[in-house]
Amino acid sequence: MDLKSKRVLVTPTTYGKCEPRLRSELERCVGEVVYNPVGRPLSSGELAPLLAECDGYIAGLDEINRAALEGAARLKVIARYGAGVDNVDLHVAAARGIVVTNTPGANAVSVAELAVGLILALARDLPAVAGATRDGEWPRRVGATLEGKVVGLIGLGAIGKGV
Repeated sequence: MDLKSKRVLVTPTTYGKCEPRLRSELERCVGEVVYNPVGRPLSSGELAPLLAECDGYIAGLDEINRAALEGAARLKVIARYGAGVDNVDLHVAAARGIVVTNTPGANAVSVAELAVGLILALARDLPAVAGATRDGEWPRRVGATLEGKVVGLIGLGAIGKGV
């Protein structure tokens, strides 16, 4: 298969931000890469015209339903950049012969780190303190200390293990 004749749509706004190599390798391998023009997940109405001339699609959190896929005559694969495929109409994709894949664990470390940060932010009431500081106050709050506490995790998938 001659990949140099293929066009790929990439919609995740974080694709290649931490690893620029992802973008450069993709651009080297295929004929044309089209990136998300709006910087947020796309609605099916925004997505449909972008998919019309694409052979491959690296998908973010876009609305990938029947309306988005109807005019995508050349589309052969949707690679979800993330763990789930719940935003993809799998029945329509299968009926059109489109293979749907995902990348479980692709962002597990980032999500685990965010979870730890949120635990600390809640323990110290950082959202309220930050808001009060922006309003010109200088609040002194006593937050909960985590020393000696037990943090319970529900589930030990890739993110739970990372936390």
